[in-house]
Amino acid sequence: MTQLILILFSAILPLALLLGAILAWRYLFDRDRRRSPLNFKVLNLPGDSLRVQMAKHDGKMDEAGMMAMLAGPLMLAAWAIARLGQDGGIVWSRGDSLFIAMALLLIGWAVRSFIKHGKLRRQYKQGMEAEIAVAQNLLPLMAEGCMVFHDFPADGFNIDHVIVAPNAVFAVETKSRKKPKDKGRESAKVVYDGRTLRFPEHTETAPIEQALRQAQWLAKFLAKGAGDPVPVIPVLALPGWFVELTKEGGRAEVIVNNSRAPLFLLKLRSSSPMDASLFRRVGHALTERYPVVE
Repeated sequence: MTQLILILFSAILPLALLLGAILAWRYLFDRDRRRSPLNFKVLNLPGDSLRVQMAKHDGKMDEAGMMAMLAGPLMLAAWAIARLGQDGGIVWSRGDSLFIAMALLLIGWAVRSFIKHGKLRRQYKQGMEAEIAVAQNLLPLMAEGCMVFHDFPADGFNIDHVIVAPNAVFAVETKSRKKPKDKGRESAKVVYDGRTLRFPEHTETAPIEQALRQAQWLAKFLAKGAGDPVPVIPVLALPGWFVELTKEGGRAEVIVNNSRAPLFLLKLRSSSPMDASLFRRVGHALTERYPVVE
């Protein structure tokens, strides 16, 4: 029995030391009260908030993986310790099934947690890649004198991209949708009728409503922050898709496109184009919304 205990602890000890080192590092890291040398606002990069969410799910997956590795040895060690007071060899008893059940429950929970957070991480990664792609497509607008902000922090949500152009401000919401397995033009086409997105395998309305809500919030924010009403046009970007507009879709309040040729936004007429002063004030209001690095 003593040899069995030594073997168990020799198997568990390295894992326990590793887990203890990880927990100690996290504790010391959280207690570090030193300040960042940066005392000015750092604007977000495309997909920054999604990158943060991915890191959180990475941590949850690490915890689940560690639990899955430790569950068996821990329950085996607990079973062996419970046997220390018994005489003779190892004899199976009814109580031993409890240790097996606990080990299976812990491993099952760990596997379920790993799969859950793995799926969420994949979704966030897909969204982040789409936002990076749209940000690349928006670069020509900067050459035309536009200001482009990414991952703009609002009230409880982020606006993926904000474009400040002389004719208007555009609030861009990016959505990533997978294409069907079948290839061809029809499998990559989405039809927009002004209210609904008709993909090859499903229809959606929520992204249109979301883009409109975000533009309305931004218009209120800029009217207060810049001191004057600012026209904000909602845009929904579907990178990688061919967007077919019906007659109603071409005149809809929410613009839907794949962001590959964004210069057409500069040709849109608004009721009150911005002068140089308002243009600067809008840019300042947007910049001030980002937090200072601490």
